[in-house]
Amino acid sequence: MKKISFCIDEKLEKEFLEFILKNKFIIIQNKSVITDTKKSSWYEKFKLRNRRYKKCYLYKKDYGEIIYNDKKNINKLYSPIIEYVRPTSWISEKELEVRIGQLITCLDYHDNDGNLIKKDEKLEKDFKLIENWFEKNMIKDIHDMSFIDDEKIEYVCYISTEMKNLVDNYDYELYKRMM
Repeated sequence: MKKISFCIDEKLEKEFLEFILKNKFIIIQNKSVITDTKKSSWYEKFKLRNRRYKKCYLYKKDYGEIIYNDKKNINKLYSPIIEYVRPTSWISEKELEVRIGQLITCLDYHDNDGNLIKKDEKLEKDFKLIENWFEKNMIKDIHDMSFIDDEKIEYVCYISTEMKNLVDNYDYELYKRMM
């Protein structure tokens, strides 16, 4: 499994999603599909389809077929997709926190017979393309986190300049629940 955690302002999120669409991804969201930015309201519609945390999927047809489970929802383990999870609101002024989103993909899995199945190499290559976009456009924020037996684990979160300013200068906390 590969994961990118990030905290992004809306202006930069829109630029990121434009980058995604220009690179021939399809955004699958609540059984609807976004393929381009030609309609001026595409980003507003994207944001409205949220609850507390919203999930959508980034996909390219040449990755292979999407697998659905019995409930007609995308099976995230078996499908060649990148899951995009974002909060409804990136900023909570009431709680003085900035919230984190994540991109998650599984590059392989075990089938029912225990055989290791690797997904298309293009999926990993495109995930790296996305990670490079984050490295180029955002600040790499590194946190040490303690777990059982005080073992230190380094956690990386990409954060936009605007959000970093809220954390550094206005007493906002980086919301760590998704970490």
